[in-house]
Amino acid sequence: MKKGFLLFLFCFGVIAIMHSQTQNEFVLEKFSSATNTIQSRCKEDGHRLATVEFFTAIKNVEFETVANNRIVSNEYDERRGSYILCLRGVDKDWRYIQIDISKSGYMLYSMEAIQIKNGEYMAYKLSPKYDDTPNSSVSNNSFNGHEYVDLGLPSGTLWATCNVGASKPEDAGGNFAWGETTEKSNYNLETYKYFNGSSGKVTKYCNDSYFGDRGFTDNLKILQSSDDPATANCGRGWHTPTKAQWEELINYTIHEWKEQNGTDGMLFTAKNGRALFLPIVGYCWGSGYLYSGASPYWSMSLYTDCPSDAWCISFNKNGCSMSQGNRANGFHVRPVREK
Repeated sequence: MKKGFLLFLFCFGVIAIMHSQTQNEFVLEKFSSATNTIQSRCKEDGHRLATVEFFTAIKNVEFETVANNRIVSNEYDERRGSYILCLRGVDKDWRYIQIDISKSGYMLYSMEAIQIKNGEYMAYKLSPKYDDTPNSSVSNNSFNGHEYVDLGLPSGTLWATCNVGASKPEDAGGNFAWGETTEKSNYNLETYKYFNGSSGKVTKYCNDSYFGDRGFTDNLKILQSSDDPATANCGRGWHTPTKAQWEELINYTIHEWKEQNGTDGMLFTAKNGRALFLPIVGYCWGSGYLYSGASPYWSMSLYTDCPSDAWCISFNKNGCSMSQGNRANGFHVRPVREK
């Protein structure tokens, strides 16, 4: 598992901290070299203030102090890849300090420091404000035999904890062409149910006669339940997410690249502290299984600018976004239902 570094600088000395993603207790060790350049940035009325430098890859983070401490300034240093906080109200002995870290209103961590030896060594505790245990996406709630997690989203959408055909959150599950409800050995234009052979002309779900077989249109833009792999395999009440539901998941959660039980994927953590894990598991084209470090999941929404495609979400370690994919591809499906 990768480790990141949190480096804290105080006007009484420089302190370093190593942060393990699976460890919440830390001991700070005195750092050998002083960085007066950084410390000198924190001044008020000619007096040097306490300085804290927080290294993180997470951008747009907000910090808030507790009790009598106050953040005078909060600057992000692009070159160093860190936030530099200038604090007032910190006594010279650094007996206690607490800083809460959040993003977009979502609490991430609460950091507490207590001096235990002459200001040189400190006991430090970093407490996550959400459950980041390996099975945080698993909920005790189930519907039709399939577990789901309530992320407290505005729409009330409930997300299944596993892909269609999977028994664990880390499992790939089945691959499905868009609008098909069973897996197959070969995914291409000729084998796709709603194309007229290798021409790729559409025979169902088409809003533009240019793409339709012999000018065909039916203006269907959302998968019908008879063509939905989530409904067919998980039962009535479950369906493939719409484009809007995927966008809501992206916009109302904190998402981070994470390894869970040996599988890489994206963890979506909601404001209510619950989380959903989606594994990076590739997709099918032809008779082979492709993996390029990204993983597309179908939506049930047609890509109306080119109705031979449908909307999907794709993500890798750099983030996630909506895109379109040819409907003949074998992508994965994560079911949803409404409250």
